[in-house]
Amino acid sequence: ISSNLFAHKLAAKFGKPIVSTSANSSGEPSIYSSLQLAERYSGKIGFIADSGKLIARKASTIVELRGTPTLVRLGPVSFQKVLQALKPMRK
Repeated sequence: ISSNLFAHKLAAKFGKPIVSTSANSSGEPSIYSSLQLAERYSGKIGFIADSGKLIARKASTIVELRGTPTLVRLGPVSFQKVLQALKPMRK
C-alpha cells in the first residue's frame, strides 16, 4: 500500500487496486525521479506519470512464502516481525 498521494488518487479514479513492481532492477539502486526512470529504461516504457521526486526510503522487506518463509530482502520491517504477523495465518 503506497503512502504516495498520487498513487492513492490514481487507484481511486481507476476504482480497483493497482499492482506493480518497483521501478528498479534487482540489485540496482532505487529510482526516485521520472528523469532517472527515463534514463535507465529509455525506449522500454510507453508512459511515465510524473508526480515529482519521491522521498528516498529503504526498500520493502520481501519474504518468500512458498514453503518455509525465507527472507529475500531486509527492509524497514524485521524478518522476525513478519514471521510474528504470519503466525495466525499459518496454523
